[in-house]
Amino acid sequence: MKKSAATAFRGSRGNYQLNIYGKVENLLQRQSQEKVINGNWANGKSVDQYTFEVTANNSVLDVELSCPDYGVSSYIVNDKGATVGGHIYGGGNYVYDIVSLPAGTYQIYVAPNNSFETRSGNYKLVVSWLFK
Repeated sequence: MKKSAATAFRGSRGNYQLNIYGKVENLLQRQSQEKVINGNWANGKSVDQYTFEVTANNSVLDVELSCPDYGVSSYIVNDKGATVGGHIYGGGNYVYDIVSLPAGTYQIYVAPNNSFETRSGNYKLVVSWLFK
C-alpha cells in the first residue's frame, strides 16, 4: 500500500505528523529538497538561467514561478538544448510544472511573459525534487 502526505493547496508549506500503526516492513521515505530563489528582472526582456544536476533517473522535478508585477514564463532545457518541460508562454503571474527527468544536466530559464514590458519586476522561483 502506498500513502503520501500533501498540503491542501499547491505552493503552501508547513509541518505535518504522520503516524503509522501496525507491522511495517520496507518503509521508504522520499524527502523533497527545496531551493527558493528570489530574483529580479531588469526589464521585460530579461531572462535568468539556473543550472542543476539530476543524479538519478526518473527524478521528479517540481518548478514554481511567480511574479506579482506581470506574467511569467519558464522552461526546462536538457544538455542537448531540447525543451523537456515548463510553460514557455506562462499562464499569468504564476506557473508550475512537474516533470520526471533522467540523470543529466539541465537549465531552467525564467522570464517575464511580456517582452514589451520595460519596468523591472521581482520573482520567486521554487524548485523541488526528490532524492532517495
